Amino acid sequence: NQTTSLANFFSAYICSGDDAMEEVGKDFELEPNEDLHVCFMSKSTDVKISQVTSMAIEGTDASGSTTELSVVADGKASIKSITSLRYVNATSVICTTRVPINMFDYELADAKITIEGSVAMNFQGNTEERKLLIEDQVSTKNRDLQQLDNAMDEEAQFGISVNLKRSDIVKEEQILFLNSASKILASISPLVVVVYAIW
Repeated sequence: NQTTSLANFFSAYICSGDDAMEEVGKDFELEPNEDLHVCFMSKSTDVKISQVTSMAIEGTDASGSTTELSVVADGKASIKSITSLRYVNATSVICTTRVPINMFDYELADAKITIEGSVAMNFQGNTEERKLLIEDQVSTKNRDLQQLDNAMDEEAQFGISVNLKRSDIVKEEQILFLNSASKILASISPLVVVVYAIW
């Protein structure tokens, strides 16, 4: 017999941050100081998200070392000044946070972060309502839910990778530096020719 997990009815993704909870495009890159919105959604109206239990961001700092930032621990925001949890309804949650530029290097080639954590899920309603719900299941999708009669706040794991966008200011500074370097080299070249001729 196959065992169905509540995790099969769950998805986590980077989203717009509003109640529409639209997923961002595949080419999305997180800019420095931009809000990061992570959406959690149950694929079944019969399965609720009890809480976002944990969430952490892992990436690389300016020294090239791996660094980790705790975003959510034990169902609560680790740093309330930059993180919020919004329960849109029983099946949808949005976590909004920041990815500090002093902890994660946005300027690395192919810079990215990994977001990992867990979400607690359960059936909607109280124990008696859940028993009635399971007894009344008739569709193919809901027959899968019958196998979860005794499920109590099952933990669903998630992992998301996000690309980081290099700062436009840094790019402009690099262009200015290269332009300045070119001008300096251009001004030195005639002097080199003159000195060589005199010698």
